[in-house]
Amino acid sequence: LQGDAKHTIAQLRETIWALNQKELDVSTFGVYVKDYFQKQSALEELMELQFSFDPNDHTLLSPTQALNMFRIIQESAQNAVKYSGGEVLKIEVFRENGSVITKIKDDGSFKETEGERTHYGMGNMEKRARELGGTLTVRTEAGTEVIAEIPLNT
Repeated sequence: LQGDAKHTIAQLRETIWALNQKELDVSTFGVYVKDYFQKQSALEELMELQFSFDPNDHTLLSPTQALNMFRIIQESAQNAVKYSGGEVLKIEVFRENGSVITKIKDDGSFKETEGERTHYGMGNMEKRARELGGTLTVRTEAGTEVIAEIPLNT
């Protein structure tokens, strides 16, 4: 219970942080994502973390865009740690063709597992992307890569 409570409080803080931002640019979002994951010491022990974002990109994101993109990144990273067996996790955030794109890629192997619980996270990521007018693509050729493309005009 104590662990669950700490996890819930941490998620609530992340949500409040995102929703309290009147405006958040891509650069600040990238820094927040990097800081968040670097604080996850257990994750850093399991996988090498690599980040890529433009520190000079001041394209504005709404609080809803930032929160949903953050949750997609979180879920993808959690799946990589749990299932991929990979050693490297790369997180990219960049702007392209009027959209903000997040790519989360591991160098492990994609494992299709049985059960509704496994697909719940993927469904949530797809729903979050759709709610923002975007798309979610999963590629599994060389490791697993989750790509969320979110249009900036929503």
